[in-house]
Amino acid sequence: MIALTGPSGFVGSVVARAATERQIPVVPLVRQTGSGAMPESGAAARVIGDLGVGPIDHSILDDCSAVIHAAARAHRIGERGATALASYRRVNVAGTQALIEAMAQARTRRLIYVSSIKALGERSFGSPLRPNDLPAPEDPYGISKAEAEDVVHAAHREGRIEALIIRPVLVHGPGAKGNLDRLMRLVLRGFPPMVGTGVNRRSLVGISNLADAILMAATAPMPTPRTATRAPVYHICDDGVVSTRRLVEVIAEGLGVRPRFIPVPHKLTVAMAAMVGRRLVARRLFEDLEVDDSDFRHDFAWRPRLGLEEGLRVMAEDFARRAKSGG
Repeated sequence: MIALTGPSGFVGSVVARAATERQIPVVPLVRQTGSGAMPESGAAARVIGDLGVGPIDHSILDDCSAVIHAAARAHRIGERGATALASYRRVNVAGTQALIEAMAQARTRRLIYVSSIKALGERSFGSPLRPNDLPAPEDPYGISKAEAEDVVHAAHREGRIEALIIRPVLVHGPGAKGNLDRLMRLVLRGFPPMVGTGVNRRSLVGISNLADAILMAATAPMPTPRTATRAPVYHICDDGVVSTRRLVEVIAEGLGVRPRFIPVPHKLTVAMAAMVGRRLVARRLFEDLEVDDSDFRHDFAWRPRLGLEEGLRVMAEDFARRAKSGG
């Protein structure tokens, strides 16, 4: 049995559904009764409580050989400063530490920690980011995820658990929120989004591909460690990269509308965004963020099943259907 935190979230819900389809037994760990138990899982939910509030009852991990930790305080645009960082740390760092303590008491060995590329950084500079690059997170969310990774590494190094860290890039798919949701709304309404005059390179990962990789990490034999002091860290992404301009084009195809653009030089776009407090958003859209996931592909003989542009079209088509029906 595999325990799953965050079973009602964007990532966790797809992991649970994929596990059921493959007859992998998963038990959802929810905040409170009725708050996130999913019929797709085929197992009764167990209450873990609010992460970061206090200790976790280790009995909820009875009969569980592994935990997929997908729950987190998600990234929220505009949050910054010490107050935001404290909120992220409470859930993402202290909550992860409490889960590890419960695992150690329950003698549940394997932890698949779903982190984020933001724990490493926001940009790549001429070459894809590799898992062992020096972390340089830029916002409270990224800092908290990097600190949570440190907690996982420490427990792995001490032999308390057998951990593996997965860092997804921007996740696309039906129901995607954040910048992708906002971009689809702009394109569907005919507002021409600004795109850079150059060609940037962005790695993305489809939600179904990510769920497939997470389940493989949770069920396959653990890879031979590259170092005794750190848990294995892996990036996950689709085949290929996409520029911001091409991203808009593919989304428009899926929405059934004609793509429109306002080509603006990159530096001017970032400067304009900075004037309204959106400098980081502009950088995330128009600068490079390409990653190298060859380690995971090699160690787990994994390849994404769904193509990057195909997945983006599926996401946009789903968005268009929901918009038409008023959803």
